[in-house]
Amino acid sequence: MRIFGLGPLELIIIIAIVCVLFGPIIFKKLNKQVKATGKAAKKGIESGAKAAGTDIKVDEINKDSVLDKVESIQNRVDKMFDDAEKDTEEAAESSSEKAQ
Repeated sequence: MRIFGLGPLELIIIIAIVCVLFGPIIFKKLNKQVKATGKAAKKGIESGAKAAGTDIKVDEINKDSVLDKVESIQNRVDKMFDDAEKDTEEAAESSSEKAQ
């Protein structure tokens, strides 16, 4: 694959040189933007939780408990789909028996 007549190796070398020359400036700005985005997201989650009537502190969330809750919700949804599928199969069997 060639971009502007340059192969992958040439592109990697150019990118490496640009990172060395402009890296400190760009990475400082990028780091500040990432931190600001994280703070804004955290503030948004907490204010959304307050609006919903609950008080959540993002720093105090236990990852394992969240994963357990997600897994239990997935299990309930899977059970609902399994039950619906069984009901559909039973309905199809009963209608085919009536047709005979």
